[in-house]
Amino acid sequence: MGRLLVSALVLALSLTACESSNAFRAPSPNTVIAACANTVRLGALQDKSASATPNGVYQMRPDDFRAPAELIVRCGGEIGIGVVGIPSGDPLHRWAVAAPEPSPRPAKADDTPINAAIDAAAYEERLAEWNRKNDERVKRARLEFDDFMGKVTPLLSQKADHGKTPLWLALARVDAFLAEPDSSSTTSSRYLVLSSDGINTSGKPIPLTSGATLFISNGSQAVGSLDKLMFTVVESPVGAFRKIIDLENTNANRAQSF
Repeated sequence: MGRLLVSALVLALSLTACESSNAFRAPSPNTVIAACANTVRLGALQDKSASATPNGVYQMRPDDFRAPAELIVRCGGEIGIGVVGIPSGDPLHRWAVAAPEPSPRPAKADDTPINAAIDAAAYEERLAEWNRKNDERVKRARLEFDDFMGKVTPLLSQKADHGKTPLWLALARVDAFLAEPDSSSTTSSRYLVLSSDGINTSGKPIPLTSGATLFISNGSQAVGSLDKLMFTVVESPVGAFRKIIDLENTNANRAQSF
């Protein structure tokens, strides 16, 4: 408290010497670190059936997930990754990050230099503490992501030679993941990236209820049994991840403007 008061007094004296009292302004709200509008839930499915390669299905690599992972580190959320193939009952590999605490906002400017300076100094201390805790959160999340990728790499490295394609069973699982309730007070944006030719040889189509935005990736642009769904076709999952990041950045900017 003593250091805070000294800092405030020095700032107040400088302001009094250089400017009139009504010229002081608290830090602009625009200087506060921009918050994400939502947390992000991302489901990703990789087709490992024998038809995938002839139909130009891109095989996702661990490094492809680093860009969307950075988005989830920033915003909070969860990634679930699975394959379309046999065995079809395996759970998704999942990695979750807690949403950041709201960053502090400057106090409303006081009508006297000394009170305004005290408020500004207190805000700077709160912001420094928030940055310290958030840096720790980010560092911990990145380390956990590296561990997660170590576990996912064998899954993604499987050969695309599975004899059956239980596509809708895999979709039901990832849709259930995406439909799970939010664990924070922030709502989630939900996305499903499917790298597949859409061919299904086991099970029947079912309704998808999560409301997730669906991206389908394959070189032939074939969608097979998925033709009744709402989706966007992309050249590769990397293109879908870029689009997701752009959408979330636009959402954040729009939220900041209100």
